[in-house]
Amino acid sequence: MHFFKQVFQGYKAGIERGIFKVMAKMGISTLHSYKGAQIFEAVGLATEVVDRCFTNTVSRLGGASFEILAAEALRIHRNAYPAASDKEYNYGIKTLISPGIFHWRDGGERHINEPTNIAKLQAATKLNDRKTFHEYSAASNLAQRMCTLRGQLEIKTSKKLQIPLSEVESAAEIVKRFVTGKAINFSILFHLKFSIENIYC
Repeated sequence: MHFFKQVFQGYKAGIERGIFKVMAKMGISTLHSYKGAQIFEAVGLATEVVDRCFTNTVSRLGGASFEILAAEALRIHRNAYPAASDKEYNYGIKTLISPGIFHWRDGGERHINEPTNIAKLQAATKLNDRKTFHEYSAASNLAQRMCTLRGQLEIKTSKKLQIPLSEVESAAEIVKRFVTGKAINFSILFHLKFSIENIYC
């Protein structure tokens, strides 16, 4: 019983740290401003999952259904607790195989900063080699396309769509609308102003 209480306390502490970290990044200083704020968008979840678990949350892309999430959970569980009769999973060792989600592993998940890319960047900067840097840039751009949503986007340019600068709203007017909710921490703005004045004055 003590073990389960310890596990629960660890889970609770981890969830709280995660929420506090998100609140701090978003400039939210009270829990009241965090609840129901809808400060995130669901990426990679099917509409049925979002509607049931994250009601009214924006989700433009769709993705994994409950069936896919269940299959993934069962696959991970099989890897952690292989059946004695299942020779495919029973390796006779206690160590889990890392799929390379957080750190690069050969044959695992793709990462933007893979070892070959890092080696090219290091060689380009150490030798001041333009050709190697272009190789690094090409590999990095390809990795961005394979690993990120923004990598799937292409910027379309057209002189027909250019807007005269006089028709664009001024920066001073745009800044007036920069508010992040009911409980913005105005002390941050004061410290920012103080820092800028000390640097530039």
